[in-house]
Parts: sequence; C-alpha cells; structure tokens
Amino acid sequence: LVHLGLGIPLASRVAFGVGFKYLGFTRPEDTNSVTADLGLLVRPVPFLSLGLVAYNVIDVGSEQAPMRAGGGVSIGSDASFRLSFDAVFALEERDPFGTTYHLGGELFFDDVLPIRLGAERREKEDRNFLTAGLGLVSEVAALEASFAQGVGGGHSDERIFGFALKLFL
Repeated sequence: LVHLGLGIPLASRVAFGVGFKYLGFTRPEDTNSVTADLGLLVRPVPFLSLGLVAYNVIDVGSEQAPMRAGGGVSIGSDASFRLSFDAVFALEERDPFGTTYHLGGELFFDDVLPIRLGAERREKEDRNFLTAGLGLVSEVAALEASFAQGVGGGHSDERIFGFALKLFL
C-alpha cells in the first residue's frame, strides 16, 4: 500500500486534499490497482476543525478498498493538544467494517513528539479497539508508530501494529 497525498489551501480557513493509493495485495484477494481519496477541511475558528472525506472514489472492486464517506470534528491546536471524533460510513454492502466510529486525543511536545490515544468501533464486525501512537515530526519528514488492541467480545487477542514514514515536499 503506497500513498501520495496533496493538500491545497482554497482560502485562509479552507483546504482541499486528494490522496492517491496504489494497492498491491495477494491476500486475502489479488489486488493490483490505483484509487483515490478526497477531503475538505474547514476551520471556522482557529481551535475548531470540520472535515469531510470520500474514500476510494475510483471503484477497484476490492474488499480491501471499499467506497466510504466520513465526517469529523476536532477541537484544539496542531501545536499542543487536539481532541477529535469522526464517523466513516460504508457505501457498499461488501465493506468489511461497516460504519466505524473513532475518538482520539493527541498531545504534542516540543514541536516534534506527538503522543496519541484513541478508540475505534467497527459496527459490522461488532469489534472495538483501544489505540496508541507515537511519532517524531520535523519540517521535512515524520516517523510514526501505532498500536491497536482488540477489547471486549472475545477479541482481546487481536493486535495491530502500524508504521509510517511521511515526507513533506
């Protein structure tokens, strides 16, 4: 999975983004395609952000890339603390997660160290996760690590680890 994202300011408090994704999977299904995500961010006041997003707007017919739409609200500052809530809605029956809800907070230390805690609810699977993340951020790159732990309903043995390297051009 390879992402290329671009953001463009439309006004002082409005931005539009597009993200292209290359999908190269052999399991659970053979997928070799390109799709895209679209997003709109509005900051009516400096401490409030509202967002809308459309995922996988190019239908590639893969269960790994279902078409979805979402919206969220965030309170705080990019430089110190942020609390966010969002919901992502399934637009296709084959979507493996169904509607998902996310709640999270981030503390940012010394302009380089974000620490994140959160929770995720996957309605269709009747699964919940507690999440944590840590990063290092500079003006040119970011390195991030994340962990999700399944909780409740016999899912306590589920663990997901993630890593990301981001380059800012």
